Amino acid sequence: MPGVFVPEGIDEVLRSHKRWLSGRGGGERANLSGVDLSHIRFGDVNLRDANLAEANLDEAWLVGADLYRANLAGASMKCATLSNASLRGANLTNSDLSDADLRSADLTGANLSGALLSRTRLTNAICDNVIAAGMSLVYVKGAPESLRAWSSIVPETGSFEVWKRCRDGVIVRLLVPEDAKRTNAARRAVRVSKAIVLEVIGADEARSLYSDDVVYRVGDTVEPEDEYEDDWTMSCASGIYGYLTRLEAEA
Repeated sequence: MPGVFVPEGIDEVLRSHKRWLSGRGGGERANLSGVDLSHIRFGDVNLRDANLAEANLDEAWLVGADLYRANLAGASMKCATLSNASLRGANLTNSDLSDADLRSADLTGANLSGALLSRTRLTNAICDNVIAAGMSLVYVKGAPESLRAWSSIVPETGSFEVWKRCRDGVIVRLLVPEDAKRTNAARRAVRVSKAIVLEVIGADEARSLYSDDVVYRVGDTVEPEDEYEDDWTMSCASGIYGYLTRLEAEA
């Protein structure tokens, strides 16, 4: 395949790793930490327990690969193809999986803390018992509900208040009524279908940063111009946005 970079000695590293996994003498755990493996074709390869921390796996072909308990912390896997791969118990902390294909991959028990999943394909992926504190989930396709618990900060029921920064630095305090639809992706911003303006700080009225037609006046109920989008994996869909704290809104 033109342009594919194969690190010198990689075949021997894989053979040695296979011997190490089998318990036969002369084997050694694969240490590919920091190695440039971009564009490499590793379909069905056995890298169980391998060290791939901070490796470059951008656009790598890893279909059906066995990466059980592999250390992929800080690895870059942008546009990598990992469909049907086993990532059970893998350490994916602070990894970059932007635009990666993880369809039908098994991530049971994987650690995704701090990982970036932007436009990642997760249709039919198994994500049971994952750890995903601080994970960024943006425009992910087919994200399973099991990941939602790690990204959701919005109250499921009842009314609550949010804060919003508008044009010219004007701050608005909003009440989200109990019948309003609400969601958020991995970002801290909450998206709701409607809100009541409780307070405008710094002006008599506030105007949206993104639309001249959305104006905030005390006592008014505001709704998005377009139909509210309830997809929790989308970070920039239609809705009224706000933050749970004034500090975040002002940042």
